[in-house]
Amino acid sequence: GQSIGKIKLDRKEKWSNFIGAEKTMQYICPGTDEVGPTHVAYERMELVEYNDFCFAVKSVVKTPDLPYGSEYETAFQILFIDKGINNCRLICSSEVVVTGMALDDDWQVRNAMRHRATDYFFAVADAICMHSGDAIDPNKSEDEEFMLDD
Repeated sequence: GQSIGKIKLDRKEKWSNFIGAEKTMQYICPGTDEVGPTHVAYERMELVEYNDFCFAVKSVVKTPDLPYGSEYETAFQILFIDKGINNCRLICSSEVVVTGMALDDDWQVRNAMRHRATDYFFAVADAICMHSGDAIDPNKSEDEEFMLDD
């Protein structure tokens, strides 16, 4: 199986100690008519808030393989709010940041980036639904609790 994390911390650990933690990753995004050809995305994500009711992450995604990708980057922020038993709310925002020379037709680039942001938010929501709530079996031991079947 594949582990997706440890929900219970040791006695001396606190979730707030992880605020500011960063993760850098890269992944391949499939090509579409709205977004462009298949490309590699480079992302740096940071945990900016964590408490009993919510957590928030911000990330910056760069896609230099796309046309004009080195001129722009996308900043995302996602707030995950716990609304109770198997219920949460995601509040997502994105912003296109010009890192190079602005283009005359940059509305097309910004529009494509909005499409990518929407796809990204749906993928995050799907991952959360897959790894939470009913996916946790209360009859498993603590060590087995977050192991997924292959």
